[in-house]
Amino acid sequence: MNQLTRTEIEELINKYLAEEISREEFFLLWETLANEKEREVWKEIIDHFMEKGEPELLQLHDSEPGQIILQQILEKKNGVETENGATDRKESRGDVKPLRRMRWYRFSAAAAILAVIAGFFLFHYFSGDSAVPHNQLADDQPILPASEVAVLTLADGTTVVLDSMNNGVIATDNFKKVILDNGQIRYQGTGSEPIGADAYNTLRTPKGRQFRLLLPDSSLVWLNAETAIHYPLHFNGDKRMVKVTGEAFFEVVHNPQKPFVVEFELPGSDNSGQVEVLGTSFNINCYENEGRVQTTLVSGSVKIHPDRAQTAISSTLRPGEQATVLPDASTRIVKVDTEPVTAWKQGYFNFEEVTLGEALRQLQRWYNIEVIYQKETNFQLFGSLSRTTPLGNIVEAFQKSGINLQLEGRKLIVK
Repeated sequence: MNQLTRTEIEELINKYLAEEISREEFFLLWETLANEKEREVWKEIIDHFMEKGEPELLQLHDSEPGQIILQQILEKKNGVETENGATDRKESRGDVKPLRRMRWYRFSAAAAILAVIAGFFLFHYFSGDSAVPHNQLADDQPILPASEVAVLTLADGTTVVLDSMNNGVIATDNFKKVILDNGQIRYQGTGSEPIGADAYNTLRTPKGRQFRLLLPDSSLVWLNAETAIHYPLHFNGDKRMVKVTGEAFFEVVHNPQKPFVVEFELPGSDNSGQVEVLGTSFNINCYENEGRVQTTLVSGSVKIHPDRAQTAISSTLRPGEQATVLPDASTRIVKVDTEPVTAWKQGYFNFEEVTLGEALRQLQRWYNIEVIYQKETNFQLFGSLSRTTPLGNIVEAFQKSGINLQLEGRKLIVK
């Protein structure tokens, strides 16, 4: 590829902003970021726009993907460096939402934000906001998120296919009305609940689907794809016990007299552990194929019991901490940014510092595809994208980032 001049790069940028750029021109612009000499031209252009005091280059104030990426980078770059070299970040916003129009903070060097630009182009391409044509399958039918159905299993074993139901009362189970309300299940008593009733329901989400559940104590649960939660219709006894496989986010109602306990299976073993809370919000990821259980605390306090017999050492988490429990019940606790962990709840994939393998497992669960590894890779990714993005768009953008993937029908091959 011949080196582009500053004028040529600026012309391509202007075409991009005017949504008049072709596929070839888009990737030509993208590839200039990989050329060391052309990166120097990018720095000059960045300096020019930064001096104006507005992010005109990326039109971030009008672009949701750009705003999300810029905010993530700004939070990292504007963190306070502590004595031990760690970075204290701003408190997480909790939700992945569009930002209001924001001031453009100038970093000490233009090179520090080239990653923002690269991430923005990836995200913008993923989201389908630009004029760049999107990759599709040979039959011109893009692979969208899987459309299997969510199923509720009642106490007597009856199954209710939720996608076929309209909003309103969909069943009655052990003196409880089961109500479907725009993607959320909740329960309402009939006024004649027997004391000591012991009945359980199970809510399962398939690949490509999310669901919400309002438990009998008014605690709220978000279920990610391929997730199941087993829970009682009445929380009797001295604990509120539920069991989860997959990934779920909990907002637990505070009740010090009756702790809330989430039971999970340890992948690759016949052991199980528990997360015990009083009132808090946290994410638990316990997919079998991840080989570990991760609990990430957003607010409040939780205690991790890594084994069923509670012979292993328990750990207490503080907000912003993540506990990883391995099959041998060993536990590791680290500080994390909770926003990437909970981005799925807001409808985004967040691949911030995740491995290619982790990212592909997320895609596998969401698009109901098979991933075949012909070659092991250790890529580490950056960026976010909407979960409504057709899979072909994601694959093509990964390919342009140097990751050798090939989509054949519903098989994604890593070469």
